[in-house]
Amino acid sequence: MAMLLAEHATRFPGWWALLPTLGTVALLAAGPQGWINRQVLSYPVLRFYGLISFPLVLWHWPLLSFPAVLGVPLTNDVRVIILIASVVLAALTYELVDKPFRPARVDKALPVALLAAFVLVGLMGWFVMGTDGLKATYPESMRAAWGTLISISSARG
Repeated sequence: MAMLLAEHATRFPGWWALLPTLGTVALLAAGPQGWINRQVLSYPVLRFYGLISFPLVLWHWPLLSFPAVLGVPLTNDVRVIILIASVVLAALTYELVDKPFRPARVDKALPVALLAAFVLVGLMGWFVMGTDGLKATYPESMRAAWGTLISISSARG
């Protein structure tokens, strides 16, 4: 429904992002016995794309970017090849990476470990920002070159 109501010029994300979000919440709230979940979303093809959706998001963008970087025109043939390659790579990623690391049962220590890792990465990012990108660890020649680049860009604009 959100796809039908939103126009090309509609700012997204914005308030319009609530429509698909609320639709997803409604589907989840209906549970596995909801009519749409039982009759539509349980089809094997849709289940397959649901399982590979995250790896598909990760693979399609680099594959779409490579032709532009290499100067290859993005013709319909190239787009079809990228689409097929994205689905194949996403399926392989799901089978070889996602499934082996998905625990059969969630250990109580896993969420605590993930939270600790999240906090640690955040603290490291905060530290790097606070030290101006760890500039003191670079050789003096690189720091001097960086200072020259900064002064040139400041003078230009």
